[in-house]
Amino acid sequence: MASWVLAHPPWHSLARVRIRWDTLVKAGGWTRPGRHFLNTPTLSLRIDLDEETPSMRQIKAYPYPSAPPDSSLFEEATDEYATAALTESEATLFDIPAGAPPCTLLKCLVKAQRYEDAERVYTELVALGIEINPHPVYHFIARRTLSTPGLASQKRLDTFMKWWSLVPASSEIDCSRSVGFILTELLRKDHSPDIPLIASFALLAASKGYAIQVGLDSIRRIARYAPSDFTTRFLEEFCVTTWNYETKAKQTRQEPPSRRALDLIQSQFRIWYNAAVSSLVDSGKHRSALQLLKLAHSRKLSIKQGTYEHIVSVFQAHGYRDAVHAVQQMNRGMSSSSGNHETSDLPTEFSAPQDISTIYLPLRGHGTELAKSARSIKRAFQAGILVPAIQLTEVITVFLQSDRKSALRRLRNLAYRSGPSAISTWALAEMTFYANRNYFQSLLHVFEQHFDHVGVPPEIFDPIHFSEQRHDLTKVKVPAVALQQIGPVPSIYRRLPPSKEHTYLLWRMAVKHAKRPASAARLYRAFVNVITETRSIPRNVYPLPRLPSPVMPPAEGQNMEYLRPMPPRILYDARYFDVFVNKFFSYGFISYATRVIVDMFCLGFAPHIRTRDAFMKGLMFKPGQAAVERRLQYWQKTVDRAIAQAQNLPGRSASPEQLRGRMLSFFFRATIRRLMQDGRRQEAIYVAQHLTQVASARSELKNVLKRDLGLRQKSET
Repeated sequence: MASWVLAHPPWHSLARVRIRWDTLVKAGGWTRPGRHFLNTPTLSLRIDLDEETPSMRQIKAYPYPSAPPDSSLFEEATDEYATAALTESEATLFDIPAGAPPCTLLKCLVKAQRYEDAERVYTELVALGIEINPHPVYHFIARRTLSTPGLASQKRLDTFMKWWSLVPASSEIDCSRSVGFILTELLRKDHSPDIPLIASFALLAASKGYAIQVGLDSIRRIARYAPSDFTTRFLEEFCVTTWNYETKAKQTRQEPPSRRALDLIQSQFRIWYNAAVSSLVDSGKHRSALQLLKLAHSRKLSIKQGTYEHIVSVFQAHGYRDAVHAVQQMNRGMSSSSGNHETSDLPTEFSAPQDISTIYLPLRGHGTELAKSARSIKRAFQAGILVPAIQLTEVITVFLQSDRKSALRRLRNLAYRSGPSAISTWALAEMTFYANRNYFQSLLHVFEQHFDHVGVPPEIFDPIHFSEQRHDLTKVKVPAVALQQIGPVPSIYRRLPPSKEHTYLLWRMAVKHAKRPASAARLYRAFVNVITETRSIPRNVYPLPRLPSPVMPPAEGQNMEYLRPMPPRILYDARYFDVFVNKFFSYGFISYATRVIVDMFCLGFAPHIRTRDAFMKGLMFKPGQAAVERRLQYWQKTVDRAIAQAQNLPGRSASPEQLRGRMLSFFFRATIRRLMQDGRRQEAIYVAQHLTQVASARSELKNVLKRDLGLRQKSET
């Protein structure tokens, strides 16, 4: 033992400790010029760290295997392993009784938020023909389907209905909270309303006893954005589904079925038909509204007196005399059958609505004037009276300049508590405020936060388009006293339908900020596509404008046959075309500006004086009559080609010859006015003579042309 101790002194270990300690000291930066701690020579010899030990030599000398390892010793991770692991984890996670139905595992998976496993188990249960018992927990996976990004529309509809159908009826378990959550997902979080999904959800909810909760919102949204025949079919099927549930299902209420049926007819069906008729009238579907009103009258469903008055006032404003007479007869017949003779009189003359208030506008930022203006706005909002958006914009400007942000915040909160009309008006005032200061990004944010994305250029909401097409928006500076400083915008319960002013403001600013001609051409193509949708014109009937670059293919998984929301035709007028005329003339594209005028006539819009003035200001003619003649020939060929393409357009009110005369009259009269403005009277007379030869109604045209030629002459004298 002593010999072994003498042969193995401990100083070797001390040397190794010293080496490790020196390394630690050097790495930590603790060295100093003096002698290091433990930096003394040891009694043993220094160890060569690079010396090869016997074990290292043995490892190097060990030969490599000459044959590959046996692959049978290892197994691949197949589905059997995943199934066994899932079964083992289920046994530890879920306490499933022995006699529980097979669908209990599906319920436990959904409750544990293991939705992918739930999808697989659901598929297996359906393949085995096992019935799945309804349970409220399935509404969680249904709501998750609505918020899943990148899901195709049809697949989203099928997946949602698959899980929502497993929610029990209200007679078994009250799931009204989950119904409200799903309705909010559909009507507020979706930027564009999914019409098939809303209709399917409403019908299934009605079959489960939630018709009153989802009826009004669904009917109004479908009546505004869906085709008229789809709206009528949905309303009838919705009423039939509600009738079947209320009269045949087991109810907890002690009411006879006859009493419940009478309540449905007198209250709910009447409310739903009123909402559908009013929404059709407000969205410009006057013929469909009259047909639905006749259907309600034939089924003895009494329509509210206010609805009759609203329909008559709108029809009188459009000059529908026969329709007004039919509505008045139906109202008198319904009033006499119900025994109500006091409210059977309808207005016989059109009268403008009186529910618009003129508020006090502060001329200066004095406290008394601001307080007086705030009180007038509060009284209008509390009384349910609309305030003009242009006046609200002036009030917002004065309040911000006077640094009265807290008072402005209280006015905005009051507007958001006063109903959808007040919210829409306030949002329009904010959009006008940003448009006047050329803050397109802020204007777009207001629209995106409040309104449905229907009837507006869809590409401006795309993040890629945001960086590529909205040029120089990153350079937009937030003003020193901005509207964003008054605080966050209050949340809204439902998205609002945009009005004509909202959509026009958005289109105008989008076209204005299109710096490249290709961007403006894409916006105009999208605009023509929207107009053809409002006119129910198929895409293969009316040709869309050509683009300077290839069209982007549709997204993968998107079904072109899926019913998309159709914008109401009342949202658009001739002002939209004026925006594109001015934009294309700013690029010097007279062919594109000519196409805008041709589309305006072919799609049923009548140009006004501003349109003709905008087109006239953009015209430029070289000296000499030959340039004018070439331009006239170009317009004649363009008009003839457009007339040939517009032969199959549905709903044309004018004959091809009349349409040709109107278009040529517009182009030629704009040319005459431009030539007269340039002092080229003889060439203007030549254009007038040429117009009387190619257009119809020569006697009327001669009088008009004499006025056009005489206006300049009188001003010169």
